Amino acid sequence: MNKDDILLVRRFEELSERAYARGRPFATDFLNLYEQSLLQRAKLVCDYVLDGGYDLAERKSAVFGGDHAPVTSVFIEPVMQKFADDLSHRDFLGSLMGLGIKREVLGDIIVRDNCAWLFCMESVSDYVAEQLVKVRRTDVKCRKERAHDLSTASLETRQYIAASNRADALVSSVFNLSRNRGQELIRQQKVFINGRLLDSDSDKVEDGAVVSVRGMGRFIFDGFVSETRKGRMRFEARLFR
Repeated sequence: MNKDDILLVRRFEELSERAYARGRPFATDFLNLYEQSLLQRAKLVCDYVLDGGYDLAERKSAVFGGDHAPVTSVFIEPVMQKFADDLSHRDFLGSLMGLGIKREVLGDIIVRDNCAWLFCMESVSDYVAEQLVKVRRTDVKCRKERAHDLSTASLETRQYIAASNRADALVSSVFNLSRNRGQELIRQQKVFINGRLLDSDSDKVEDGAVVSVRGMGRFIFDGFVSETRKGRMRFEARLFR
């Protein structure tokens, strides 16, 4: 671990001790997958949960001594959809950062039908709802609203072919990479299975596991469905759009 990693682990331990001593929960800001993996190395004196506001969230807050984080959702939509730009995750995030909001208080942004569900800390939700009025050249309106079930709404099922269920084989197939490139991503500590940092490219992926690759995306491995004529395996995966 580098110096920043060590400081973050110590921060986790301090919050755990504080929650235990005071008998009330303490929560972090949103953690990315690598930061969540560091949490597993901390020496904690009380239990914690990870909460991102919805099932299958990637960015999550760690709550020590509690069962949910102070996370809320904001729905963002164009004022006039007919004349709106084609808005992407990057567009929404860029506009939010342009308001001077730190990335740490912003969780997942789920884009669907040119609108977005933003998960954020309650402390900034009113500010976002009031101040975010434009994304790219598109006028938008926001409202704090409980998100609908997003667990499967942003998933797309596809079939791929791989030699086995080794992590490097699946990652290479889903993201159309060479096997060497898939192995390199694992060595660079960019691949996670169910939020756990992958240590070896030979690790097997179980059915139902969520595989995340930093900078590329994530998918749910749904297992093999058939064998090709050349003896390779055809599998299904649900991609997060």
